[in-house]
Formats: sequence, C-alpha cells, structure tokens
Amino acid sequence: MRGRLNLTEDGAALLDFAGTKVLLDLVDPLPEDVADTWVELFIEHDKVSVCPYAL
Repeated sequence: MRGRLNLTEDGAALLDFAGTKVLLDLVDPLPEDVADTWVELFIEHDKVSVCPYAL
C-alpha cells in the first residue's frame, strides 16, 4: 500500500490511499517530521483488519 502519511492533532496517523483515508493503529507515536510524506507499507494480508470509521 502506498500513500501520503498525515498526522492528526491528537497523534493519530492517516494514510491517504488513492483518495481514501486509512486510519493506522500505531504502537508507538510517529516523529512529527514524517507528516505529509509518501510511504509504502508492506503488511501480510492475514495481519490486516478493516473497520469502517467516520472521520
């Protein structure tokens, strides 16, 4: 999955994936300097859960 990473004011991470926002559940907070950068995530499909969430 590739997209632009954004951080919210409360420290949550959002990945803009082709116009869809994906909320990432983080174990540790991300550094502030990664905000608005392009990232690529490599995740095993059996380790992913998808839940609808209204922002």
